[in-house]
Amino acid sequence: QKRFITLFASVFQIKDAHGRLKSFEPLLFQQEFLKDSLLCNKNYLHRICNKGRGVGMTAVIAGEIVLAAQSMKGVKIPVTSISARTSNVLLEWCIFLCDHSLPINLYETEKKIDFNFKIERDISINSVCKFKNGSSIIPISGGSPDSIRSIRAPILILDEFAYNPEQKSILGAGERTLSEGGQITIISTPRTSDILGDEYWRIWMHADAMGYKKYEFPIFPKGLVNINKSLLEQNLPAPIAPWIDVPQLESDRSRDALMFARENLCEVLDESVAFLSWDLIKKCCILKEFHKPSPDHPIYVGIDVGRMQDLTAVEGFQAVDGKF
Repeated sequence: QKRFITLFASVFQIKDAHGRLKSFEPLLFQQEFLKDSLLCNKNYLHRICNKGRGVGMTAVIAGEIVLAAQSMKGVKIPVTSISARTSNVLLEWCIFLCDHSLPINLYETEKKIDFNFKIERDISINSVCKFKNGSSIIPISGGSPDSIRSIRAPILILDEFAYNPEQKSILGAGERTLSEGGQITIISTPRTSDILGDEYWRIWMHADAMGYKKYEFPIFPKGLVNINKSLLEQNLPAPIAPWIDVPQLESDRSRDALMFARENLCEVLDESVAFLSWDLIKKCCILKEFHKPSPDHPIYVGIDVGRMQDLTAVEGFQAVDGKF
C-alpha cells in the first residue's frame, strides 16, 4: 500500500492554482481510499464513497484506473456516470494524467528486479482511452445497463451513482461484468430522491453485509456546521482539501442551506432539520390494507410538503377509543 501511494505520486502530475505542473501527492483522506484498491490490497472489498462536492476524488479515481489499465494487459475498465458530459470529465482526467505522466525506475528489493514504468497510450478514439498494452478505459454515457452487459472487467466505476435513475439495473449488469472477480467502486455526492427505496442508500446502510467498505468525505466534519449561520462567523476547521474556497461555500449556503448541507456536508437533504429521522420513518413504512374509516374512528392526516428534490411525507393517525 505504501509503495502504491509512492508510485501514484511519482508518476502523476497535476496543475496548481497558477497552472504549473506539480507532483500529484494524494491527501491523507485520499490515501485512505487508495490503500483499499485491488491493486495493492489483496483483501480488498467493494467501495462506496459518499463525498462532498469538489474534494478531488475524480482525479484520484482517474489515477487509480490509469494505473490499473497499465498494470493489467488487455483489460477493459468501464466507467459509468449519469451523462455523457460527466463520463467525459473522468475520461479527460485520465487522458491528462497519462499525457503528463513521468517515467520512473523503482527497485523492488524482495524480487531483485528493476521496474521501469512509463504510461503510453494511443490517441483517444471514439472517447475511449486506449493503451499500447491493449487495455482501455471506456466511458459509458448515461450509465446504460445495455452498454456494459457484454464487457468483462476487473474494475467497475459507478460515478455519481446516487443520481443515476437506473441504479438497480446498472448495478446488476455491472456485477456480471465482474463475473471472474474484481472490485466495484461507487462514488457520489449525496442525493435524497427516494431514500427509503434508493439503491445507493440501501448499499450505504447495509455496506458490511453486501461486501462494501464505506468512506465519507464531507468538506467539514459532520456536526460542526450550523447551516443557518454564516460559515465566516463560525469557528470552523480548515476544509478537507486546501483548494476549497470558504467564501464560495458561504455563497452556496446563503442561496440554499439545505442543498449546501447535502452537497458539501454529506447530509441527507432536510435530515439536519427534520423532526423525525429517516431511520424512524423507515421502521414505520409497513404497507397495510387500507379501509375507509367509520365516522366513529376518524383519521387525521398530516402532510409534510417536500422542497426541492426531497420527499413529501403523509402521516395518518386514526382515533380509536380516544387514542391514536
